[in-house]
Amino acid sequence: MIPPRSVTLVLVDGDRELVGVLPPFEADLPWWQEAGDTVRIARDLHGIEVVVLRLLRADRPSMPGGHVTCLAEVDAPTARRLRTHGAAFVQSP
Repeated sequence: MIPPRSVTLVLVDGDRELVGVLPPFEADLPWWQEAGDTVRIARDLHGIEVVVLRLLRADRPSMPGGHVTCLAEVDAPTARRLRTHGAAFVQSP
């Protein structure tokens, strides 16, 4: 059995300024390079559009599965909204 992948997204704005960190969620696919499910789940759970930029770390030496932390960008209006009203789901790093 292939282990599941969970994802934590560290959010930055277009200037690469830190916005916050989304709570971890389970992705649909176990492969670390898959970003489509990550983008869709961030939209479904939190109502935000993200662009996954890169893998920052993984808790396993290789895929599949495990927990990964990825850097993701949000647009300027979303970043402003999250900074002012998103405390309910955006954690401070």
